Amino acid sequence: MNTILGSTPKSREAMLQYQHRHFQRLLNHVWSRSAFYRDYYTSHGISEKDLADISISDLALLPKKTLIDNFDQAVTDPRLRRKELEDWFESHRDPSETFC
Repeated sequence: MNTILGSTPKSREAMLQYQHRHFQRLLNHVWSRSAFYRDYYTSHGISEKDLADISISDLALLPKKTLIDNFDQAVTDPRLRRKELEDWFESHRDPSETFC
């Protein structure tokens, strides 16, 4: 079975390596593109030099309310804004419609 990101890992060890590799990509992406995540993790003792050695269990929990309250600073695509998205969801009930 193939996935968008390549073939499915066959062993537990291969799956763990696959997950870690993609987690690292995601972590580096949000660190470089979201001031909110950079500030949030820095305030919890994580620095950029730590990123290569961090696992998901090392990250501070992010309460949903904190993320929602800081949505505009957290997103990595500057075209997305909370108010515009909320307004769009209110007026577009068809799930096949796309935003933008």
